[in-house]
Amino acid sequence: LQLLASPRRCHAAARRSPPFFLSSKRSHIAYNEGIEETMAVSSFDSWAVPFGGCPLLSLALAAAAASVDAQPACSARDYLGRPDPSLREIEFDIGYGPEVFDAYVQPDVSTFYGEEEGTRKAAVTSYNGLAGKFVNMSPEPLTLYWDPGNGQGSRIGSCDPFEACGTATFPTHRFYFEHVDTGERVASFVVQAGKSAYYYDPYEVPTKDSLTLRNLQALSFDEYQKYERHARSRSFGEKYKDATGREYLAMYPRNKPTNFMWNADFIGQEHWATTRETHFVRLPPESSLDAIERIGKSRVLADDEVSFGEWKDSWTVLVWYSFSFGLVLANSRS
Repeated sequence: LQLLASPRRCHAAARRSPPFFLSSKRSHIAYNEGIEETMAVSSFDSWAVPFGGCPLLSLALAAAAASVDAQPACSARDYLGRPDPSLREIEFDIGYGPEVFDAYVQPDVSTFYGEEEGTRKAAVTSYNGLAGKFVNMSPEPLTLYWDPGNGQGSRIGSCDPFEACGTATFPTHRFYFEHVDTGERVASFVVQAGKSAYYYDPYEVPTKDSLTLRNLQALSFDEYQKYERHARSRSFGEKYKDATGREYLAMYPRNKPTNFMWNADFIGQEHWATTRETHFVRLPPESSLDAIERIGKSRVLADDEVSFGEWKDSWTVLVWYSFSFGLVLANSRS
């Protein structure tokens, strides 16, 4: 369900504009994905001291901003082209201009049983475990430890500069980041119910943007880019949680899913599909095995087309799938 939450428009612009990093110009790169428009916007058009104005650098950065794959994103609609009713459009502005995001909002639990909304209440489980994501927003290598409270931490794993690490956890668990070289404990965390993402940010001074910008000037261009990606994703995560009630554990923005997903709307729901992509009965010659370069809808075969049909059997495979996660494969003569 998390995979359904994917950006409709992606704006790759800097949330902040330190005077020695960013100019006020913007480059717009837009394309159409077939189902909905996706836009990448970059404000990295020209650079002031210490990088200097560089058109080639501007083009490279604009291309990087447009790296969101411009392929049809078919997972947001069913096989008839109808939009997923559980996707909700979120509109927000976190400093990059207006943005729109299609997020999965879980329907009323009663609808899973084919009943009217409000006729059932979701059960509350006694297990309160959750995923813990710990983000290192510094250029220093850190180590994540679990703090059992007896003075001797238990090592969880390494967390490279501007990277994240994680572990399974539950509320009241304590963790801390330690500098790899100096052994200094630089940040501590106490896990809270419903909160999975925790950030070590040595540069941000809450409510003091001028001090934050001054701190960020210590970063190189490459470091600042990495820092800004996490800062933007963190800001988006707050909007996402307000709209869905869930933590956003991926990095925003991200590519939209391109593989088709069958709706799972209620318990007992069945989907039937037929395909001629059956089992190989003989190996095709290596000379015919070219690299697969087509993706998404461009790989859909025509009704009378079978790939490598001469090396496959002549059966049609029927696939049955239900919300209850049952999967049955049955063969029938084509």
